[in-house]
Amino acid sequence: LVEATGAPILAPKPAGVMPVEALSRPRLLLVDDEQGVVRALLRVLKSAFDVETAADGQEALERIRIGPTPDVVLCDVLMPRLDGLSLLHVLQQEAPALADRVIFMSGALARDTRRTDMDGISNLVLEKPLDLVSLRRTLDHVVRRCGDTSDGEERRRAPRAPGGHLVASVLGGRSTV
Repeated sequence: LVEATGAPILAPKPAGVMPVEALSRPRLLLVDDEQGVVRALLRVLKSAFDVETAADGQEALERIRIGPTPDVVLCDVLMPRLDGLSLLHVLQQEAPALADRVIFMSGALARDTRRTDMDGISNLVLEKPLDLVSLRRTLDHVVRRCGDTSDGEERRRAPRAPGGHLVASVLGGRSTV
């Protein structure tokens, strides 16, 4: 229907009908330079998330700036061009709500001298190899806790872990990547 001015007439939504946005799947940006890890995680995550990938922090930043904004970012720490921590620092300035929804993964965290660089952040850090069941639970939790605000424009900030970041070892005899 169109008004005489040419503007569309918006019909009220019937009760009990969910808007299309509510039916969409959460958007996940997977950032890792190891293509084997990316392929394995894609197989697991694509059933529940709209997954976009980036090979490093620079490519991830370009994708984020172009949009749409992901609901959660699963990001390796050590990568070429722009590493995960540098990506986080840019996001803290440009998109602080998204910066709170960056989950790091690293296989070298425990033995890497850059571990001290991680002490100043409160983002969750998952150690590789990743337990896929725990990873899915973690991602689902972040998406649930950081859903749309009432106006649908801005995402809520994830609660900060007291005393710095949380390092979670997600080993446990289940499928791992």
